[in-house]
Amino acid sequence: MADRRVLAVITARPSYARVATVITAAKTTPGLDLQVIATASALLPQYGAVADALDDTAERVETTVGTTLPAMVTNTTAVAEAMVSVFRRRTPDAVVTIADRHETLGTAMAAAYLNIPLIHLQAGERTGSIDDKVRDAVTALADVKLCATQAAADRVSGVKTGCPSIDLVEAIWHQRPVNPYAYGGLGPQHDLSRGYRVGLFHPVTTEVDEAHDQMRRVLHGLPVFDLPWLWIWPGLDAGTDAVSKALREHREEAPGFACHYFRHLPAVPFLWLLSRARVLVGNSSVGIRECSAMGLPVVNIGSRQQGRERGPNVVDVPVDAGAIRKGIDTAEAMRPYPVALYGDGHSGPRIARLLADGELR
Repeated sequence: MADRRVLAVITARPSYARVATVITAAKTTPGLDLQVIATASALLPQYGAVADALDDTAERVETTVGTTLPAMVTNTTAVAEAMVSVFRRRTPDAVVTIADRHETLGTAMAAAYLNIPLIHLQAGERTGSIDDKVRDAVTALADVKLCATQAAADRVSGVKTGCPSIDLVEAIWHQRPVNPYAYGGLGPQHDLSRGYRVGLFHPVTTEVDEAHDQMRRVLHGLPVFDLPWLWIWPGLDAGTDAVSKALREHREEAPGFACHYFRHLPAVPFLWLLSRARVLVGNSSVGIRECSAMGLPVVNIGSRQQGRERGPNVVDVPVDAGAIRKGIDTAEAMRPYPVALYGDGHSGPRIARLLADGELR
């Protein structure tokens, strides 16, 4: 019997982290031929070019990208159109789409209308933003829902598998020490041996007009004299340009701010650096998900992650400079314990086995 041919579509840097160990496990999983399609911002250097981490068997498909609300619509339709051509040519037995980015709708639409079984990774979760609508729409189109948590699985009658990104947390304990400055970036290169903090703040799509002001308020709430910062540029979303502008302005206005800025860090080095940090400040899902598995204190700012299940590592604060400063003090005094809320470190092989099962519908 021929191996089951499954296409996994990666559209952005978070998507890759959430399927990387599935790709690895698939190579040694009997009955499974997992092929990878990289498209949208996954191809762009300024947003990580995660396609560079894939081997030569992965197909790279260029589509339009942009950082405005209308562009998110055209990006999604561009991915849908491109995937129609790819799926018709490759005739897969199933298609995997990942999480809740807007481009995943394009993948889901193409598979559903071509009558190709659709498998949705990270189905059923809640964040409280427009991502919920995207995720729910993709889940509605999906034939199989694979979920990171039990609550998510119960919500959509899915299968609890855990999240493959948590597998990468397990890998960092065996990772050699990382020199972040080897990955470029801008700003002074401070000694990190006495401790450091990490920041990552994304625009909120439903609050896009406030993105610049929100980023300014976040920066004004940061302690600047005791420890250096490593700051990661936001991902590709509506409002990214406004957040980036605020970061550039702050860099010029506060030359004494001990901060090094990165466009992108690869997943495992990034997680290794997080695991040794004093705190993560921002609104990235990594603070809720991967950092819960590390037991890393997190100051989660604003509404972007308001609906996610949380571990004991998270301090929630509004987008207010004073509240952020107090939140950092509170978080750094915590000693949270790691929890397996989003996975046990073995999700990749588990999902690969499920993908090989032709009866999975």
